Amino acid sequence: MGSNRVACNSQSVKENCLLDDSLKSKPVPTSAWWQNLVLQAGDQPVVTSPYMVRCLAGTVSVCAPTPLVHEKYVASVWHDDWKLHIADSNKHRVIGYDPLSVTVGYFADKKLVATVPLVRGSAFTTVVFNSPQMLRLSTTHAILRIDSQPEDGMAVVYLNNGAVWLVCCESRVSLQQSGISELESSKPICGTVRVALVSSSCSAVDDERAAVGSLLFARDAVPIGGHIEIDSSCEEKALFTISWRVKGSGSPLMYTLPHHQMSMEL
Repeated sequence: MGSNRVACNSQSVKENCLLDDSLKSKPVPTSAWWQNLVLQAGDQPVVTSPYMVRCLAGTVSVCAPTPLVHEKYVASVWHDDWKLHIADSNKHRVIGYDPLSVTVGYFADKKLVATVPLVRGSAFTTVVFNSPQMLRLSTTHAILRIDSQPEDGMAVVYLNNGAVWLVCCESRVSLQQSGISELESSKPICGTVRVALVSSSCSAVDDERAAVGSLLFARDAVPIGGHIEIDSSCEEKALFTISWRVKGSGSPLMYTLPHHQMSMEL
């Protein structure tokens, strides 16, 4: 990240068309984890953990990054694992945020056609389509196989880099392979489309089934935001409570880092 990007101040962000007018009347967070969405062209990735996401013109690009380990640093290598194409959209911008999330709106002129709630730690990357359209997903990899269950609106997709992904549609549609690296819906979809990494390399069948089962159990609980409350009334420790805002039913499936788990009360 160049110095000009780091030094960008609130005023220059407010002048950028990538921030909704409704948000320009209040202070814009500096050094926010999602600031790449509103700096310069807004085409650099944001890290939601475990994914990296880029919101581009008419597409949402999702990456499960590959670690590049060096003796002096560890970096994340970007690759376009999935691009979710949003038809008819000609502009996008940030329309809301809180401490744990940011929401990007995709517009056809002034009509909001899709929203993308990016929430830290979410096991899925989600696009919510507000009007019916044909779904198209593409990947930089080759698709080897699809296990599609149209009655459930889901498909398990096997890629040639060894990764396995789950795609879930709120509309119960069939997902079909189109060419080497594309998926298409059998009919127009509306509502949520969610993609999640099942495994990044060849895994035992039982482990893969367990991972798919856990993801499907949480598919209807879509996190759209979150807040943190801090209780420091005790001198010996502080209690951090995360409250997720959820659309749909059930509890969302969220990731944590290993060193967080040791101090969590579940």
